[in-house]
Amino acid sequence: IRMEQNLWELRENCRMEEMLCKKREELRAQRKQLEEKMLELSVQYSRETQDVKELEGLTMTSLLSSLSGTKQKNLEKERREAKEAALRLEEAKKVLEQVEKELQSVDLEVRQLRGSKEKYETALKEKAAQMEAAGIRTGFSELEEKLGNLETESIEVTDVLQLGNALRWQLHRIMEILQSARNWGRVDLIGGGSTSSALKRERMEETRKALAELDVILGYFRKKFRETPVVSKISYEEWDDDLFAADFLLDGFVIDALVQVDIVDCQAEMERLYEQTERICKSLRQKADGIQAEKESLQKKWLKYMETIG
Repeated sequence: IRMEQNLWELRENCRMEEMLCKKREELRAQRKQLEEKMLELSVQYSRETQDVKELEGLTMTSLLSSLSGTKQKNLEKERREAKEAALRLEEAKKVLEQVEKELQSVDLEVRQLRGSKEKYETALKEKAAQMEAAGIRTGFSELEEKLGNLETESIEVTDVLQLGNALRWQLHRIMEILQSARNWGRVDLIGGGSTSSALKRERMEETRKALAELDVILGYFRKKFRETPVVSKISYEEWDDDLFAADFLLDGFVIDALVQVDIVDCQAEMERLYEQTERICKSLRQKADGIQAEKESLQKKWLKYMETIG
């Protein structure tokens, strides 16, 4: 009886927490709208008070109004509009303060009920264990097995996704270095001199080192993810050593142009790999979301079932 009473109280706390969380989101949305309205009204009030100051002071607006004989009429109108704007701003401020106060109160209640769902689920599992021990099937063992399998799958997907993100970051880095090399290569082609040549070769050497790091990451990624092999057509060990040596020893327009072609080709290959990796990572994220949704669905169904047989 005590366990049933405890379960009933925990279930009510869950429902209350869910209701309060929903109310909190509504209040947050209301607060955002009011803050936007406050900003709009503040701008309007500032504009109206500025109009009053221009008519009261020694300004061109004041002078023209005086000459036309409408200064006093315009001043009364602007003062009235400024007063109305001030009242609207004050009213919005009071409503915002009221919403803030209510939101703080709801926030406090949510914090007091935090963890109700976890406590309720734990209590139900304890009840299920007792029922299983008494020979009453609850499906708890099957649930734990399914959740365990899904958790293992989730860990595997997360590991591959982390490698995929590392691969994306490395490819992006290489593309940035290559873009810099390409830019200096363009300068080199129009006779940029020794400085542009040196900077281009420096970027090319940075690219070679980054390609070596990419090769390592690709190796790990292919071991973890075999569904769609990600293979680079460019090897850091063979990335035109002879051509780059010629660029250093026989610097000239033809060699510069050939080097530029190689840089552009390498850039295109990195972009291809990046797009392929991005598609794979998107698929992995969807898979991870699907696993999480399946876990939540299984738990929800089991909890409803336990409430029915309880």
